[in-house]
Amino acid sequence: MHGGPGADHSTLLPLLPLAMDHRLIFYDQRCNGRSTKADLATMEWANLTADAEAIRQHLGIDKWAVVGHSFGGMVALEYAIRYPNSLTHLCLLDTGGDSAWVRENAPIELARKGFKQSVVATATKFYKGQIVPGEFTNSMITLGSAYCSRPGVGLLLKEAFHGLRIRANPEACIYGFKELLAGWSVMGRLPQKLKRIPQS
Repeated sequence: MHGGPGADHSTLLPLLPLAMDHRLIFYDQRCNGRSTKADLATMEWANLTADAEAIRQHLGIDKWAVVGHSFGGMVALEYAIRYPNSLTHLCLLDTGGDSAWVRENAPIELARKGFKQSVVATATKFYKGQIVPGEFTNSMITLGSAYCSRPGVGLLLKEAFHGLRIRANPEACIYGFKELLAGWSVMGRLPQKLKRIPQS
């Protein structure tokens, strides 16, 4: 389950070497990436998780291990809560069970670490879904400096190439931060539900 919101499965392609030993299934989530553009209002947890479950059933898989990265990790957590008996394993990468921290503290932490005011202001707007589609690319470029702790020519070229491959949906990103992630948390629901996941 890829990151975003608004990005696509290509963010997970570094996992491809695992195909030597595992069957890998990549997909673009509802309203994200290359997916057929559904109404943004349908991009809600019940649908995002039901879509994944429908893929599992369509492929005839009894149970599967789910890997969720960033926003995809949040979808994966919701999936684990709603469909615990469909999982063998849950692997979470660079994610969290609560959206409040990044929304409230990312700008504070960026300012504390000495990032420019333009980065801090962009983070404030971006993580609250307050940017407009026309600002999306510039916002991503501005925030990029906060994601690369040791930028170099090689890394910048690699990220630029990767950025060309991604098919992002700015509207889904904005909607996700403004509506879907506003007040979102699984912290009060997670422990009880995850106990139901069968151990392998």
